[in-house]
Amino acid sequence: MNMEAKKVPSHPRTAIVTGAARGIGLETATRLVRDGYRVALVDRDPQVKDSAAALGAESAVAVAVDVAAAEAPLQVAEAVRGWAPPSVLVNNAGISPKVNGRSNGLLQIEQAEWDLVMNVNLYAAFRMCQQFIPGMRDMGWGRIVNVASLAGRSKSIVAGATYMASKAALLGLSRSIASQFGPDGITCNSVAPGRVDTLMGAAGGTGQNTDYAAQIPVGRIGKAHEVAAAILYLASEDAAFVNGAVIDINGGFFMS
Repeated sequence: MNMEAKKVPSHPRTAIVTGAARGIGLETATRLVRDGYRVALVDRDPQVKDSAAALGAESAVAVAVDVAAAEAPLQVAEAVRGWAPPSVLVNNAGISPKVNGRSNGLLQIEQAEWDLVMNVNLYAAFRMCQQFIPGMRDMGWGRIVNVASLAGRSKSIVAGATYMASKAALLGLSRSIASQFGPDGITCNSVAPGRVDTLMGAAGGTGQNTDYAAQIPVGRIGKAHEVAAAILYLASEDAAFVNGAVIDINGGFFMS
């Protein structure tokens, strides 16, 4: 990336992206840096340190923490304490447990799996919002983008009940935040990707993606940068009148 080509505002803005070690999160963080943001890349994977380092120490910081931990929001807040208050929050971290490449059926799901998925996919976003919305309200400006899923919008041919329920709940949380904090200059929107070429998307194997692609009108699965582009729009000044919305990014597999 040509760091000299960045648009750097006089007062650097701050963004937080979870699940940012790779894939959609890293693409989003990279584009935010290009737009002049300082970005906290949050991920439990130690690779997040290399991902942040590649964006430059002045523009990015790695926060190697599991978002499922109750103390994670405080650790993120501490990591950006010397920067401008965060005005963009992208809740992207998510998990979809697989056994031999497939999700457990409803009758095979144990309580531990249910609790883990809800904690990462839903409760972590809730806690991050509680941590950073007050600062956005003080500024009178904020953008929250939650990465949901096609699995939370309609049926899924690959996702299990835990993942589907957590992403549907995330959409409900997003609408609640949009309603409550819109008057404070804070918008909350969601993107709902279908099958995307990421580490999570590859969990079922090449054959599963090939079969899935055959059912998508555009004839392929998505790319991480295509999802990141929608996130950047929702995080922008231009999206000030978009609130409580969901952008479906699935190649036409689901239309509403």
